Amino acid sequence: MNRILSYGLIGLALSFAGSSALASIPGNMDQRAREGLLHVCADNEPTDPGYIVCNAQEGDSQSPYTGAECAAAGLLPICELDFVPKARIKAKLLLIADDVTRDNNDNDQGPGTVVHLELKLKGGKVTLIEVFATDTIGNWNAIDPEALVFNADIAFTNDTETAYQFANDNLTDLGIAIRDLADAALKADLAGTVPVLTDIFRQSGKGESDRANPGDPIGSASRWKAVIEFVRVRP
Repeated sequence: MNRILSYGLIGLALSFAGSSALASIPGNMDQRAREGLLHVCADNEPTDPGYIVCNAQEGDSQSPYTGAECAAAGLLPICELDFVPKARIKAKLLLIADDVTRDNNDNDQGPGTVVHLELKLKGGKVTLIEVFATDTIGNWNAIDPEALVFNADIAFTNDTETAYQFANDNLTDLGIAIRDLADAALKADLAGTVPVLTDIFRQSGKGESDRANPGDPIGSASRWKAVIEFVRVRP
């Protein structure tokens, strides 16, 4: 189940019309995906005859793919992220952030963020928790963490579905844990893949806390529902 990226045919502008989440989406998210995630010409699996890997790029390893390999095979010059089919997990996310964390001597240690993730897997639900001593998680920009957590309308995809949050940098350990659990629960080969957050939407209600006003020393929390899928990584 590939998500069409339309390289070479459609511009890759990160336009989030009507969304305040733009500040949370760094301008190089597309570039990082091109550099690290595998792209293919068509929605086929590696064992299918029509499976063609995209390698030709307009410039460096972060540049858009040209689709030259696709055109040479008589296909549209469109490169897609290489999603593993039928490998899809629904999840609940509690996102916690505090712009000031303190040690036992009351010294300011900077911002902190907590990800509390509940995965819905065959056989039951599994909870994963990760603590970050930073306001920058994965592909997010370093911005006011509490404003991101509570006030922003977080959205990781644009109209052409090119902007995804994937488990890189300080999300790597969490990504490996998600992949290992999914690999055991799903009938899919997830070796050489990385979890990708393909959908996320707000689930307001119990457990949320808005303490994002400047000067408030207490952290904030918000709840989200999410969909996690898996993309093969470049060798």
